[in-house]
Amino acid sequence: MNAPSVDVATLLAGETDLALEIAGNLHVGDLPDPTDSGESTVAIYDTTGYAPEHNYVYLRPTLQVFIRGPRGQYRDGYDLAGAIRDFLISQHGVTVDGAHYIGIWAETDVLFVGWDDNHYPQFSVNFRLHRTDV
Repeated sequence: MNAPSVDVATLLAGETDLALEIAGNLHVGDLPDPTDSGESTVAIYDTTGYAPEHNYVYLRPTLQVFIRGPRGQYRDGYDLAGAIRDFLISQHGVTVDGAHYIGIWAETDVLFVGWDDNHYPQFSVNFRLHRTDV
């Protein structure tokens, strides 16, 4: 199985309404420096997760989706974070590259982290996933 962040990036890139492209404005494990375009950028990080239950065959990883909105555009960044949250929590029973996702749950709502040094708004949403091998 891939890291959960890789699978979630694949899911997000497949949702055309979000307009996210892997290695373009969607990244795994890294948030590149902002470009001069002032566009939104999303990074996905694997976090600690929960211990597997001995009676179950699924894993319970967690991850953070970090959103840097367009320069100076709080509302646009917040809206993108909310759209990502809404899309991911609707994903139940999906299979991505050998992993079957029973469900994805938001552990937090959209959190405003603050403005970076270049006046980009930053947001975070954390998720819990249940997955198993196919």
